[in-house]
Amino acid sequence: TRFAKEGAKFHIGMVYSTQSPSTINSELLAQTENFFVGHLSSQDETKSLSRVQIAFSGIEEDILRAKTPGYMRMLTMSHRFVIPVQAHRFEATAS
Repeated sequence: TRFAKEGAKFHIGMVYSTQSPSTINSELLAQTENFFVGHLSSQDETKSLSRVQIAFSGIEEDILRAKTPGYMRMLTMSHRFVIPVQAHRFEATAS
């Protein structure tokens, strides 16, 4: 948490990935601008996410049920509604 706060002073962004949003400091999550949510396997985790970002309330059951690889819900600073996206695995090609 301290590292994130100090980095913000110098406009340094962070990326963190977890299946347990409740383990991340709630103050840090509240200041997070972009969310990409795949599958969460616990009602407690979806409730925790909804408490931090109200935009996720109402779709908790969908988050728990969906298990399609690459299917995520995206919330960004420039688009304040949760939208579904399908991410494809990156395959590097030799040039």
